[in-house]
Amino acid sequence: MSQAIVSSDTGPFLTNISTTNLMLKQQILTTITRYKMLDHGDHVLVGISGGPDSTALLLALKELSKELKIKVYAASLDHMFRKTESQNDVLFAKKLAKKLKIRFFQSKVNVPELHKAQGGSKEDIARSVRYNFLLKAANKFSANKIALGHTKDDQAETVLMRLIYGAGITGLSGIPPTRKTGKYLIIRPLIETAKSDVVLYLKENNIKPRFDSSNIQDIYKRNKIRSKLIPFLEKEFNPNIKEALSRTASLLRDDRDLLEEVILKNIFENVIKPDKKNGVLLNLKKFDKLHVALRKYVTREAIRRVNTNLTGIEHRHWRLLEDFIAKRKNKASWHLPYGCRVMVKKGNLLFYNVS
Repeated sequence: MSQAIVSSDTGPFLTNISTTNLMLKQQILTTITRYKMLDHGDHVLVGISGGPDSTALLLALKELSKELKIKVYAASLDHMFRKTESQNDVLFAKKLAKKLKIRFFQSKVNVPELHKAQGGSKEDIARSVRYNFLLKAANKFSANKIALGHTKDDQAETVLMRLIYGAGITGLSGIPPTRKTGKYLIIRPLIETAKSDVVLYLKENNIKPRFDSSNIQDIYKRNKIRSKLIPFLEKEFNPNIKEALSRTASLLRDDRDLLEEVILKNIFENVIKPDKKNGVLLNLKKFDKLHVALRKYVTREAIRRVNTNLTGIEHRHWRLLEDFIAKRKNKASWHLPYGCRVMVKKGNLLFYNVS
């Protein structure tokens, strides 16, 4: 019989694994196989906040490490939102990593001060800081994969939130199971696992993860969707709404991948070219001949190539960018969130990053 990590007053210890643990591990293995997340010899950094999802992910990957032939590391960031509470989250993660004999990296960034200086969305700033931290930690350990603890519940909440506020096929594809960021592959082995299974897994092993008090504050859109809207939809419309939303995301992601492989890939190569100064040039003459829907994909791709991701860019930014392109005054420039600049340059749009 396999073994699992259990906590006591003195820390985690090993005990016999239950059926629940076997089921959770099997689900993770199925997801890893389906999306080709891991290969033998991979060095995997797990981002752990101390919450149930990332804690369960670290434990499960550690237990599966011999079977998968991977090396596991852990990293935790104190974003200083909740003072001593967030410090204790990192301390919990550090102690757990030590008990599991996993190399650990930690840091802290004063996100509230950054938000005060930069403005914008606290959540977007925190997300950007967290990803930068994880990339730094991955580099420190020479890891090639970064594992995050998003679950099927997170997927459902994301799809529903984007549907409410408006999104196209890319937005409604939800959280990608895998995503390439520079030389690293970000993977989400729990993306097809229900939060309830994660909670049960930890409970049966007597593990008490950290609790983020901000997750129950209704000032955040996602929290309202989690605590009010989804329970209402489960009760009044579909008790399996999370599964339905997750399935919708998967179907749309397949459509999006097909679109990119069959149509967009060639268009990107034809319309977007690298610039000498680490930017990209979008040929306006070729751009004008595209269908309006394809133009959106091309501008998204240009931004992604200089900004890595589209964090902080909302529908209003797309509309303003469309207006800017329509006017196309030579040498005119405009900026998007997080340092992305756009300039009209001799029949081209130059996208570059100044941050």
